[in-house]
Amino acid sequence: TLFLASGSVFASGDLSNLNIGNKKECLISQGIPLSLVYRGTNNCVDIFAGSKHSFMVKQNGVLFSWGYNNFGQLGTGDVLNSQEPRPIRHIQGSSVADIVGGEGHTLALLDDGTVYAWGRNDENQLGITEKEMGKFREEEDLSLIHI
Repeated sequence: TLFLASGSVFASGDLSNLNIGNKKECLISQGIPLSLVYRGTNNCVDIFAGSKHSFMVKQNGVLFSWGYNNFGQLGTGDVLNSQEPRPIRHIQGSSVADIVGGEGHTLALLDDGTVYAWGRNDENQLGITEKEMGKFREEEDLSLIHI
């Protein structure tokens, strides 16, 4: 579970999952273990959670992700898991209205109505079939699909 408090992101739950962030910053609040996701998470304005990956939007509009990334669900252009928030470069400068994360995929809706999808697509989780993939623009250095 993610919590946003005074611009900082905290998490609780299974401390073995990467989506709760930095286990070294763990504290106990009313008997519940809370982990400060990363010391640089101040000035956050929104948070979103997938199955085992998470997202935050900072006040300057930069979108960050962390957690499991075995299918590229973090949108960082690789498949490296991350305990620390990493920026999703392609979406920077855009205003994120909503993000939904599944088991191994992610969909992002921007304020201008643009939708990006990335990650696992073996069962058409991204809303398109493998045959249809050529109809959509794949961003140059990331596995983001502009739908």
